[in-house]
Amino acid sequence: DNEIGFDFFEKLADSLKFLVELRLSNTKLNNRSMIDLSMVMKEQKFQLQTLDLSRNQITSEGLYKLLSTMKSNQYLKKLYLAYNDFHNYSSLSVVENYLSHNKQLELLVIRGCRWEGKHGLSLGKGMKKNLNLKKLVLCIN
Repeated sequence: DNEIGFDFFEKLADSLKFLVELRLSNTKLNNRSMIDLSMVMKEQKFQLQTLDLSRNQITSEGLYKLLSTMKSNQYLKKLYLAYNDFHNYSSLSVVENYLSHNKQLELLVIRGCRWEGKHGLSLGKGMKKNLNLKKLVLCIN
């Protein structure tokens, strides 16, 4: 198992405040990791501009926790979520809510996450309120 969890994020919280790019792709992060990351991010004011969580074991449950916490983050410009498994539609309305509140995001990558047409409804509604999104990658779904 991966050692990246709450202790990791908590110990590095002071240093993470100054990071503008955090790449955690292919590190076996899962829903529990997203809860841990969200807890630390909620308490700290991060200035991350790029967050890469691609190729992990995150499902829509972990995505819900992360985006709920980060919806008011006004620094994040690039969010990579490729090759996670977001096929469970029940909590994906959080994508609409996130995009509606976050006005800084310019790139969103949801490639290879088993999205279906119904997921596009939430995405489309959120995009109507987020005019800064310049690049959306949804291929291989």
